[in-house]
Amino acid sequence: MSKEAGKVIERFLAGDTVAFATSMSATVRHPKTAAPKPLMEHSRVRLLRARPGEGLAAGAEGAIVHVYKNGAGYEVEFLAGRERPAVLTLTRGEIEPVKDE
Repeated sequence: MSKEAGKVIERFLAGDTVAFATSMSATVRHPKTAAPKPLMEHSRVRLLRARPGEGLAAGAEGAIVHVYKNGAGYEVEFLAGRERPAVLTLTRGEIEPVKDE
């Protein structure tokens, strides 16, 4: 068995990678690199970065009022401490869900 393993290693080092090919279905995505699930309309979310132009600090909480196709974007309404709501179009990377405490 060790002779066979040695031959396989020699072929690999020589550039013969045919025996080592795998299909894409055999590939496993690392959990940390998996795309997050789209958020639902009416979900409470938190802004991850400040938006000074809109008068919003990082951590401001709002509600999703519209979800674009498969979570490609979100319309989020921010109300707290405002005379008029701020409605921003944001990506999933700009917000995070607020967990009930």
